[in-house]
Amino acid sequence: MTTNSGWRRGATVLAALAAVLLPTAAPAAATTAPAAGMASARRDLPEPPPVDVVRVELDELTVEAPHSIDGYSRERFPHWIKIAGECDTRETVLARDGQGVVQDDLCRAVAGTWTSPYDDKAFTDAKALDIDHMVPLAAAWRS
Repeated sequence: MTTNSGWRRGATVLAALAAVLLPTAAPAAATTAPAAGMASARRDLPEPPPVDVVRVELDELTVEAPHSIDGYSRERFPHWIKIAGECDTRETVLARDGQGVVQDDLCRAVAGTWTSPYDDKAFTDAKALDIDHMVPLAAAWRS
């Protein structure tokens, strides 16, 4: 991105894109009950914006040629935050966007099905899915 505000807008657009990477065919309510010891009240996540809106916003982004990796550190990018009990952002999104999602006592998705809207492939291993970004952080840092 070319400016700070452009970077922030780009980050917002990329977050919106990440939210639409997995279909929302099954709402979180269709998953199994919250894990043992987890607070029963879950924070509702906002619905992703429509794909056509995200595509228009992505088309408006300006991407420069890659820059130096100087200053990059993975530690500068905090990981998942807790949403409710043991459930973090990743597990909450996986439960929201999957079908037949089963979570263990640490809220990890141990079963379920997720479908890629890009190629219509189905996944049954949550570990094979990225819910937050399609571009590695170091590559984003350079651009």
